[in-house]
Amino acid sequence: MQAAKALVYEVYDEWYALAQKGPVPIEMRARGRLAACWATEVALKAAQFAMFSAGSDGVRNRHGYNTLQRVFRDMQTGATHRHIDQEILIECAQVALGVADPDLDI
Repeated sequence: MQAAKALVYEVYDEWYALAQKGPVPIEMRARGRLAACWATEVALKAAQFAMFSAGSDGVRNRHGYNTLQRVFRDMQTGATHRHIDQEILIECAQVALGVADPDLDI
C-alpha cells in the first residue's frame, strides 16, 4: 500500500506541476491513470485479504452492520469504475506505443 501511495503522490505532483504550465500532455494523463489503476488493484487485494482472513465473520451482520463487509463491497464495486478498471490498460498501451488518438479522453 505504501508503494502505491508513493507512486500516486509522485505522479500527481508531476501532473500538477505540468498543469500549472498549460494543458497536461496525454503521456502524463496516461501515467496518472496507470498509477490510479495500480493503486486501486493494490487496495482491492488488501481488502480481499482482509475479507478472506476474517472467514465467515467477514460476511456476518452483527447488530445489522459489518464494516469489513461494507469496505469489501465498496472496493469490489469501485474497482470496476471506468477510470480505474483494467480496460484503461489498452488506452495507456496505445499512448505508450504512440498510436493513440491525440484527443483520447484519458
